[in-house]
Amino acid sequence: MSLNNQLIGIAGRVALRETVHLGVQCVYAPVVLPKLFRQCRILDNVHYKFVCAHTGELAEKIKSGFVDLSVMIGGSEPRRNLIDQWTEKLVWVRAPHFRALAEDGTIPFVARQDGIMDRTVFGLLDERGIPYRIVFSATDLVCMYAAAEAGIGLMCMPARAVPDSLIIARERYLPKLPDIHLGVYHAEGFDLARHRALVDAFISAVRPPKPGDGGDDLSAMRQSATEEVGS
Repeated sequence: MSLNNQLIGIAGRVALRETVHLGVQCVYAPVVLPKLFRQCRILDNVHYKFVCAHTGELAEKIKSGFVDLSVMIGGSEPRRNLIDQWTEKLVWVRAPHFRALAEDGTIPFVARQDGIMDRTVFGLLDERGIPYRIVFSATDLVCMYAAAEAGIGLMCMPARAVPDSLIIARERYLPKLPDIHLGVYHAEGFDLARHRALVDAFISAVRPPKPGDGGDDLSAMRQSATEEVGS
């Protein structure tokens, strides 16, 4: 007993609370994480680990059980694991000083490597015969934002997630982009009934705020941008 007490004193007592892994699509992290953290911290008896990744990685983590609950752009995930879904506006963004088209008349594009949103845009441009050229490619959003801020090219992203350093591009040569489908997914075996309070808090935090609901200022601004683009 004495040795046991000494070991506990050195290592600390093991927490009895469950750890739940919550996934967030990288591009939404700045607008989602503050509210998500506030919503989750008031719930008792659960520890949280937040995981931010791109769609493909989150889908794999959900499938393998390394993430319990995640918001991400919809793809090939089983619908039985879908809890909630909605659509959002996808927009072109650029630096305020961006000079528009490249000298050869092509759209200079800042792309994510294996990005699901970018593949949608490429398909649209190809279908309409609009010339474009990938001038910068990365997996890290910080690098992509830096490239767009420098005026290297245009990006596409959800209207709600446009950072303050970039603006929505409305040039006539840019085609209107299709909406994207987002969903909240759960891992197989995740007990939805037992975690109902957590699931409700998660959905409330990651969904776009409804007009006039008095959400946080940043979310309200992003929602306003979404409505403006859709008008």
